[in-house]
Amino acid sequence: MLDCQNCHSETHQVQRTIYATQHPMQDKKSDRVLSPMFLTHVECTGCHIEQAQKKPGALDSFGKVAKAVPRACDNCHEPGTGQQYIPFWQEKIKQLHGQVSNRLEKTMSNIDYETNEKKAKELREKIAQAKVLVDSVEADGSWGVHNFKYTEAILLKANEIISEAQ
Repeated sequence: MLDCQNCHSETHQVQRTIYATQHPMQDKKSDRVLSPMFLTHVECTGCHIEQAQKKPGALDSFGKVAKAVPRACDNCHEPGTGQQYIPFWQEKIKQLHGQVSNRLEKTMSNIDYETNEKKAKELREKIAQAKVLVDSVEADGSWGVHNFKYTEAILLKANEIISEAQ
């Protein structure tokens, strides 16, 4: 018997973290912003309802993946809810992600000009902290759909860390 879990485990940990738990870099449990969908016990299969090729044209296991689609929202909400909210959430998060990423890039380039080694070390630490947060949002891939408020809070925290570094 093949046991895929030996090699393929925790493959959706970033998504679980953003959807349901506290990010490891959050200071307090009270900073936690749980997804309303998590609180109402919506599982992944509640939104990921459409079977799709994993990567069209790619040579892999030829398996299928359950893809999330806006019409899944209509099962519990008014028709068109997903079509209305999902693009709005994703646009806002992508915009904020872009702004924070740009600030992070500029701050990273400033390390080369820092002559005080202690300050440079502190700057590297702050950059690393902010980068973990920014990268988490990108790795999640939902651009806010898994948990809009929490994703926004993660990016705002990264922005705050960058401000502290400057």
